[in-house]
Amino acid sequence: MEWEYVTHNVDLGGFFSTGAFDTKSLTEILNWFGGQHWELVSTFTTTHNSGGTMHIGFIFKRPRAPAGASPVQA
Repeated sequence: MEWEYVTHNVDLGGFFSTGAFDTKSLTEILNWFGGQHWELVSTFTTTHNSGGTMHIGFIFKRPRAPAGASPVQA
């Protein structure tokens, strides 16, 4: 089976602007990708010079459509 991948970046400024993690917004993002047949396979963070986390990166995968088939839209 062949896979296709997509990455998505979340800027934590909006998620931590009140000092609390915005789980509702994150859940909406994950549910949207899941609804497009993407499966979350990994996450990673980026940091700035003071060591704080700036972004969370998400890596999703799904089966690649066979040649000649209509691809699943992301």
